[in-house]
Amino acid sequence: MKQILFAAVATLALAGCGSSHDGTASAGDASPSAGQSSQSSQSSQPGAGLSTSASSLGTVVVDTSGRTVYVYDADTRGATSSACTGGCASVWPEVPAGAVAAGVSGKVGSITGVDGRPQATLDGWPLYYYAHDTAAGDTSGQGVGGVWWVVSPDGDRISGGPSPTAGDDDGDDDGTGGSGPSAVASGGANAGQGGMGGY
Repeated sequence: MKQILFAAVATLALAGCGSSHDGTASAGDASPSAGQSSQSSQSSQPGAGLSTSASSLGTVVVDTSGRTVYVYDADTRGATSSACTGGCASVWPEVPAGAVAAGVSGKVGSITGVDGRPQATLDGWPLYYYAHDTAAGDTSGQGVGGVWWVVSPDGDRISGGPSPTAGDDDGDDDGTGGSGPSAVASGGANAGQGGMGGY
């Protein structure tokens, strides 16, 4: 009889050690350290993801927040790295690789970006944001320096539309930021400033 009573008490004691999943945590619950929690949330955060949006330039690729993405003529299709580094990367930050690609028909992939994280590619072209686009759907980077373009859902650049002429945001740091006649004839709006104007 004592053995049965002991077994019953032992069973109840072990059952009390189990955890209930009622959504509340008790002081005795184990939790990861702050460093572990932060590290796991950073590594599991998805990238921006891609989608499409109608614009005055046609249907363009945007991220899932509606922010327009661009391709750069100085990049090489299918390359494993970006040609946009240094000051260029400040004005044209990379689009982080993500899992979503709604409405995009070109092949979505990634390369290692300048910051060491995966950068989204579309049909082999690295994708970028324009730092001066301030709202979803903005396309003010279109045609900057004659080398930056919005991209179609199949991965082709869309070269129509406005060509900005002020600043040196084309990524080549030569001081000739615009592609319009006045910018080319005068050496760009920021000539003589080491090509860093407009950043």
